[in-house]
Amino acid sequence: MSNRSGKSAFVAMPFAECFDELYRYAIVDAAEDVGLQLIRLGRLPIDHIVRQMEAQIGRADLTIAVATGRNPHVFFEIALTYATRKPCIVMAEQEADFEIFREAYPCLVYDSDRMQLRRRLREELVRLMAQ
Repeated sequence: MSNRSGKSAFVAMPFAECFDELYRYAIVDAAEDVGLQLIRLGRLPIDHIVRQMEAQIGRADLTIAVATGRNPHVFFEIALTYATRKPCIVMAEQEADFEIFREAYPCLVYDSDRMQLRRRLREELVRLMAQ
């Protein structure tokens, strides 16, 4: 992945196979379109995960979060991003999954159309990277 912009984004999303297509065909492709490097934690032992979340969110310029299913780890990562006063884009299949973040961050509802989500995510990334 090219990092033409010199900027990076932390990706907060559940580790489940049902999200793999969303990651590969919307998030990765949109990031590549704008030259953004992605940072995504792997599965880590619980005693290391919080420190790694804090460190990687601290290094990243912004966060891309998938709130579908209201995963508590993802919500914690969004809260860490908020605490660092960094931008975040929150995505979910249903508005109810991100309603508490609506005032703080741009929120995108997505469906099975990954190309449309890629375009919308790319537009938000361009906007946030320009700030």
